[in-house]
Amino acid sequence: MESKHLYTSDQKIQWFGYGEWVEEPDEVNFEHLGFKCLVWRVVALEYSGYAFGGHLCGYMQIPIDHPWYGKTYDDIDCECHGRLTYSDFGLRGERDGYCIGFDCGHIGDVTPSIDKLMGDRVTQESNEYVQNYAAHRLKYFHPTYKNIPYAIGETKSLAEQAFKAVLNGMD
Repeated sequence: MESKHLYTSDQKIQWFGYGEWVEEPDEVNFEHLGFKCLVWRVVALEYSGYAFGGHLCGYMQIPIDHPWYGKTYDDIDCECHGRLTYSDFGLRGERDGYCIGFDCGHIGDVTPSIDKLMGDRVTQESNEYVQNYAAHRLKYFHPTYKNIPYAIGETKSLAEQAFKAVLNGMD
């Protein structure tokens, strides 16, 4: 397993506020049951200096002879956090085979940039809409941060399901 910090602690604090994400790695590459896997922190920098994301995503590469190869994520029968949300050739602009994946940026998840932005707006602007959204989200969804061990576990589970699909000849 290879871990990398792509961003400094200061950058992550500036963009997302302080949380578990500040000290954890931003990328983890590993193999599980012969599948190449990646857990990666999403960060999209805007012109204004605002950074969207901070949450993790999990991906795995699908070999050309696998029954899931080339299928859209809606056509793959598997379970993972929030369901599959990605299927395409390559990741992050790299053409490295067919990949599928999921993200940990759903309404029940802490997405660091959104939580920081809501906190900033609630304290600075007293924006009624933002306050109501934040209160509703906390009351009904109890968002939690999905950390590196969680995302690795979900990615391994995805690889295990892909392995079983080959063993069972399922599609």
